Amino acid sequence: KALTFRKKDGSLKGPYEASFTRDAIIVTDLQANIAEGDIIIRKLPNENDEYYYVTKVDCYSKSLGCIPPHYHIKFTQTPPSRPMEKIYRILTFMVHKMFK
Repeated sequence: KALTFRKKDGSLKGPYEASFTRDAIIVTDLQANIAEGDIIIRKLPNENDEYYYVTKVDCYSKSLGCIPPHYHIKFTQTPPSRPMEKIYRILTFMVHKMFK
């Protein structure tokens, strides 16, 4: 599968060929420069986009036996909450609770 990565600055990188395991994505192109916080975009057969959020990246720059150098990417499909959104939700809850 080919994946595109949206970097924190909004730029898009890719597409890069990738393999999915049950809980990780493997990208063998070390030029991808994948980082925690990147958003992975996978184009589905129906032309919709599916999004994954990078939570951890390990870069193996040397071959491991028959496995070539690669990125081992942990991900979630749940978007991370932004700190300000959390604070806003807590304050809103407190204000509503105070005036009830």
